[in-house]
Amino acid sequence: MENREHFQEINALVASIAKALGQDDKQVATGLESGAITLSLGEDENGNRYIEARCGDQTAKVYQGAIRYADGVSPPTEPDGTEAAG
Repeated sequence: MENREHFQEINALVASIAKALGQDDKQVATGLESGAITLSLGEDENGNRYIEARCGDQTAKVYQGAIRYADGVSPPTEPDGTEAAG
């Protein structure tokens, strides 16, 4: 039996990175495996910790409960035109 202790957390992180970079989950998983997407830990000027995802010239920050999208990536919108929760 395989160990899936952090499976849900990893899936959530991959989904957040995909959203932040404007890619789909499969592209992000492939990019992480190949090294095309790199991750690093950081802390902003307010002491909030985040994971920085880099893919080529794109950079995005994933905070717990929030995403700072890469330049050129628009947050998805709900059918009523409001920004989707992310």
